[in-house]
Amino acid sequence: MRNIQLKDSITDVLDVSPQSRTVKAVWSRMNNVDLDNDIIVPEAFTKTISERGPKGKNLVWSLVDHCADMNNVIGKPEQLYVENDMLIAITPIVETEKGEDIIKMYEAGLINQHSIGFSTIKSNVNKEGIRT
Repeated sequence: MRNIQLKDSITDVLDVSPQSRTVKAVWSRMNNVDLDNDIIVPEAFTKTISERGPKGKNLVWSLVDHCADMNNVIGKPEQLYVENDMLIAITPIVETEKGEDIIKMYEAGLINQHSIGFSTIKSNVNKEGIRT
């Protein structure tokens, strides 16, 4: 079993469309030292996006608080891609009570951060304690 780590990131919500129930948000930033002393490199997402993303097996979920059960699913990204230093997801939010609440929270600006779950395949820690 892989050791799944969580990475929080205060990121940008780029667009919220209540009419189409779609959220475009930055899920992660790359090439900068984050609060956990990590630097995520852009190629870290290449295999996952290709194999598990919307154009692959479509196994990436948008969850509330990393709780991997159906009560916390709010959607699946219809687009997931790297642009510049950002991992961007465009996600239709499900039409449930939780989905309605999530859209309202996005609109109110209460949701302003996202996080990813990941397992490290290859990493190095430099003398300053920064992991790449």
